[in-house]
Amino acid sequence: MVFAHTHIAYDDVCGARDVLFKHPLTRLSFIAAKVAKKAAQLGYTTMVGAGSVACIDVYLKEAIEGGLFDGPNLVPCSRDIMAAGPIGSRNKEKVTHIPKDYMPVIVDGEEINQVVNREIDDGAKIIKTFATGDDQFPNARSSEELFSLAELKQIVAIAHGRSTLVRCHARGLSGIKNAIEAKVDIIDHCSYADQESLDLIQENNISIVPSFYQPLQYIANGSKYGKHPEESDFHIEVENTMNFLPKAEAMGINIAIGDDFGFAWTPHGTYHQELITFQEKLNIPAVTIIKWATSNGAKMIGEDQRIGQLRDGMQADMILLSADPSLDIHALANNIEKVFIAGKCITG
Repeated sequence: MVFAHTHIAYDDVCGARDVLFKHPLTRLSFIAAKVAKKAAQLGYTTMVGAGSVACIDVYLKEAIEGGLFDGPNLVPCSRDIMAAGPIGSRNKEKVTHIPKDYMPVIVDGEEINQVVNREIDDGAKIIKTFATGDDQFPNARSSEELFSLAELKQIVAIAHGRSTLVRCHARGLSGIKNAIEAKVDIIDHCSYADQESLDLIQENNISIVPSFYQPLQYIANGSKYGKHPEESDFHIEVENTMNFLPKAEAMGINIAIGDDFGFAWTPHGTYHQELITFQEKLNIPAVTIIKWATSNGAKMIGEDQRIGQLRDGMQADMILLSADPSLDIHALANNIEKVFIAGKCITG
């Protein structure tokens, strides 16, 4: 399976400060390696980065390919390329405490060229940027735009000029439309999508990775970790996702799976709960969910001629189960017996 949105170095985080500063980088590298190994054992044979703290994705990929431990095919993402706030309210003084080696936070658009090229030079195969904020984080809410359309276009032009994909965090509708017009390859979350934006996503052949399970868990359990879910609009995002996601599937939009795991309320290793929730809450058929988790994820990263299906000439990434997940999606959580990556069995 392909996990299409991976924050491999999130360790039960509760907010922005935890993402960057909960652990020293040396310890965080070991934690991320443990997450990668466990994900592979759970059947996620490919993990696609969605924002890497301090370039850890790249180093993990090198460690796995170098034989230091068995892990998934890892598609490394850049550090989060973040804006210091919406245009007009960016304040350099508020971000001076964030080392650029951890996460580059842009105040002036003139920095974009240097930052994006550096990420690609460091080994990123996907650039992660932000069209909107997020109700869980301090610099902007889900409905507020972060990078402008012109800045998003600049990021995409640089990345595509160097054969690198761009994925864009976009929850609010105006940010979703900016991401589409900028011609990003992947829209993460897409929470407030409407019919017009879905039509444009389909027209531009953009993949989406929806966020449904994580907001549900935040609403249900965030208060246990000192958060205030009632101050967010996540219930509205959940309702709209329930509305647009079946429509997007019916339209043939490429949907891949992988919500924000690594938060305290969505710990790593519980990935299958996202698939179960799609079936139980949205009545998405198991065979469709499996497609989202396999061939659609491969298509999202342009690797659908190499992974994502079982047929002649494809890489032998396989899961052996004792029950049929197309009949009951719970089988992916409870009945995995062996996992193979490139023909090698990585489980007992």
